Amino acid sequence: MMTPSAGPEHVAIILAAGSSLRMGQEKARLPWLNGQNLLTWTMTQLAAAGWQPYVVVGPQTFEFWQAEFGPQTVILNPHPEQGKCTSISAGISALPPTANWLMIASVDQPRLPRLYGDLRKATRALSGKLLMPDRGGHRGHPVVLTTALASELRELQEASLGLRGWLDRHQTDTLRLPGHPAESLGWDLNTPETYQLALVYFREQLAESAKI
Repeated sequence: MMTPSAGPEHVAIILAAGSSLRMGQEKARLPWLNGQNLLTWTMTQLAAAGWQPYVVVGPQTFEFWQAEFGPQTVILNPHPEQGKCTSISAGISALPPTANWLMIASVDQPRLPRLYGDLRKATRALSGKLLMPDRGGHRGHPVVLTTALASELRELQEASLGLRGWLDRHQTDTLRLPGHPAESLGWDLNTPETYQLALVYFREQLAESAKI
């Protein structure tokens, strides 16, 4: 059990340094649920599920989000145009020494809050090194891994398929978390149309959960 002075054991890094070209506006600031924007909502849900959330952003939005969340929570990727691997590397560099488990999430791939809690609980009995939700027999998002593998992530290159290629090489170390509907694991907010559909879906799902 962590003492009040101890650091976090479960850390989540949210990648939010993309250019959002297809969306036409910054995805992280999209109006979402509970009167919050997408990034704030995601960080709130992760924290409620027992994860210490950090966010990686680019130079254009760094000052805004640092003022919003504080300097200890916001990580700068100075070269996001070089690909997602640079954001992962920046996030890994800022990991606290107490972290044993790392979640890598993307701001434009929100998930229902129950998944974040279930992933954290699953790490208690995890015998492998990686964990991710099962999406109808396919890999789901986000991915959780032991920080013993973090040094490998710092060396990722887009030319070797980045995180996807790395996960391919670690299939035997990966466990899948069942019990979450595939339709809840497929949201990727790349366009205004998908954003609107996702907003309706999440509102309906969370309203239904509130009735239980």
